Amino acid sequence: MRIKISDEKLAQAKDMYMKYVSVTEIASRLGLKRGSLKYHTGKWKSERVLRANETLSEFSDSKIALMANTFSDSFSAIQKWVAHKSKDPAELKPHEVKAMMSIITEMDKITRLDAGNPTDIIAETAPIDIIEVRKKILQADPFLEEADFKEITNDKEDTEEDVSSEVKDIEDGSDS
Repeated sequence: MRIKISDEKLAQAKDMYMKYVSVTEIASRLGLKRGSLKYHTGKWKSERVLRANETLSEFSDSKIALMANTFSDSFSAIQKWVAHKSKDPAELKPHEVKAMMSIITEMDKITRLDAGNPTDIIAETAPIDIIEVRKKILQADPFLEEADFKEITNDKEDTEEDVSSEVKDIEDGSDS
């Protein structure tokens, strides 16, 4: 025999479900069958997700407004501090100069981020290899004979002969 859940208990169950109380706990508190309650929670689930998204959106909007306000106040305070310190640069202490440079760096990163650019300066060109060096030299001076180049991929690859000749040059007082 099926017992119909009263509208009052159903409203209490929905209220508890919307507050993320577990189905098992709702059933035990209200004296309902878990299976019957599971049927109703299936209908309420999309509403609960919608409420959660609305709450999150409200939180995000208020967080964004708070961050913008904080950034604006901070920027204004920093601007006043820099203006005050810039009036007499002789008064600046090393840690204050470092703080100013840090502020400028962070502001640059924020500006780049707002513009959709990388926040760090990235080299736009790759390291040049020996073949490209030879081509550029020959283009600049076509009458130059083939130059002798040694490509070093790692500083530790210097041979003992190279190091000893450099030491001998230093001891002799001659530069190569």
